[in-house]
Amino acid sequence: MKKFGYIILLILIMPLCSFRSIGDSIKVEQVASDYPIIVRKSNNGIYRISYPLVYRIHNSSAKRYKIRVDYYYGNPPYSYSLASEWSPVFVMRNVNNEIVSAKERGRLIIEGLETKEYIVYPSHSVPKEGSLQCLLEAYINKSNSLPCPYKTDTVYYGNTLKMGKLSDFRKAHLDVVNAFLGKDSVVFGFYPLWEKVKPKVYTFPVKTDFDNHVGQRQDVPANH
Repeated sequence: MKKFGYIILLILIMPLCSFRSIGDSIKVEQVASDYPIIVRKSNNGIYRISYPLVYRIHNSSAKRYKIRVDYYYGNPPYSYSLASEWSPVFVMRNVNNEIVSAKERGRLIIEGLETKEYIVYPSHSVPKEGSLQCLLEAYINKSNSLPCPYKTDTVYYGNTLKMGKLSDFRKAHLDVVNAFLGKDSVVFGFYPLWEKVKPKVYTFPVKTDFDNHVGQRQDVPANH
């Protein structure tokens, strides 16, 4: 009889546990990117390249969260940040085919019961010497004749060029993409608005190969 009582108690508790883990959480998933690669060029060649990384965030809780995003450079020769391996990063959104800042009043906000896709645009340094300059120049010349549906003029200022879509470049030169991004990570911090609690901070290694997997997904338990 005592054993039967434990079984009844377990049956009553299990639905409550399932509801807390599924109904009140944040899900982060890196998905394939069709956005244009941005390069910056001077008379001495290409000196900066920015790959668009897309993350889908779903907030299934009723709470609003402020999001902080930082970027980790795992390969020093391509690191944009000279002082530290960690660096702030551009976070954008696609609004009517225009890539604009994702910040609202200076903050990244995700509402309760909302799903958003963010475009993380890290900047990587391009070595001046070697065959990489020739490869990128050739790809720029090739992609200049291809239409780009996205307006990116508001992302960067100065002498910038669109180098075609990341999805196309990755298929042709996965080794190059891996050299830049293969050891990098993106960190997301979720801060419940109007609550004095510690943020939930999670690090995601950058994914470059989407041929065999849908993407990287992780459930982030929300604060209660």
